[in-house]
Amino acid sequence: MKMVYIILIAVVLILAIAYLTYRKNHNLAFNEARLKDAVNRVFSESGMSTLKRSDFLLRLKQILGCTHKQALYMYGVARTKGLIVVDNKQVSKAP
Repeated sequence: MKMVYIILIAVVLILAIAYLTYRKNHNLAFNEARLKDAVNRVFSESGMSTLKRSDFLLRLKQILGCTHKQALYMYGVARTKGLIVVDNKQVSKAP
């Protein structure tokens, strides 16, 4: 009977850890001011006015502390909001 309780507790702990990990990775709160600051920081730290798309995404990912998928989402939001201008896989800050 003790073995059943141990297995049950282990399963519950594994499910709890999986759920908390899922919530942490999929709960990037969107804040336009934070995104604008991150975009400004990307360009100020690079010292360039135009970056390759991959470099921009890598820096955005590092600054926001998020996954690549979330960085792509934020990249799309920044394009939609007019924070960045994309031309032929080159990203520049909007005027």
